[in-house]
Amino acid sequence: MKEIINFNSPIIKILGRTTDLFLLNVLFLVTSIPIVTIGASLVSLNTSWQKILKNNDEGIVKSYFTCFKKNFIQATVSWGAILLMSVLFLIDFYLFEQQTAQIRAIGIGILFPFVLALFLLFLLLFSYLGRYEDTIARSVKNCFLIAVQNGKQTFILLLFNIAVVYFSLSSPERLLTSIYFYTFGGFSVISLINNLRFRKIYQKVEKSFLQM
Repeated sequence: MKEIINFNSPIIKILGRTTDLFLLNVLFLVTSIPIVTIGASLVSLNTSWQKILKNNDEGIVKSYFTCFKKNFIQATVSWGAILLMSVLFLIDFYLFEQQTAQIRAIGIGILFPFVLALFLLFLLLFSYLGRYEDTIARSVKNCFLIAVQNGKQTFILLLFNIAVVYFSLSSPERLLTSIYFYTFGGFSVISLINNLRFRKIYQKVEKSFLQM
C-alpha cells in the first residue's frame, strides 16, 4: 500500500502519463476547432510531448497555451501553405484520374514524390517550429536536411504515419473506429509515438551541432 501512494511509484507515473495523454488530446481538439489554428495546435501538442519526455511537464495547460501563442503566426502560415498545396495536389490527382491509363500512370508517378515530400514536411515542421526559433523558410529547409541526414528514422516515421492514414481512411468501418479513437486520445497517442522518434532525431542533430 505504501508503494501505491508513493508519487514516484510506477503506478502513479503511469496514471500521470495517462492523464497527460487525455488532457493534451482535449486541448488539441479544442484549439483545432477553428481549422485555421490546427498548425499552432500541432506545434503545441508536439512541444508538450517533447517537454514531458524530458521530464519537464509542470503546468501542461499553461505550457500548451504559451507555446500556442508564441508560435501562432508561423504555425498558421505554415499550415495554410501546406493545406493549399494539399488541395492543389488533390486537384492534380483528380485531373490525372480522368486521363488515359498511360498518362494517368505517368502523372501520378510524377506527383507521388511531391506528395511524399509535403507529407514529410507536415510531420517534421510542426515539431521543429516548437523546438527552434527560425524563419519559416529556414525551418522548411532544415526539416528536409534533417530528414536526409536521418534517413532511417525518417523512413520509420513516414512508414508509421502512412500506415496510420491508411488504416484510418481505407474503409467506412475503419473511419468510424478512427473517429472514436482520435476523439478519446488518438491524436495524443500518435503525437507521443512520433515524438519518441523526433527525440532520437533531434538528439543526433544537436549532438552533431555541438561537435562542430
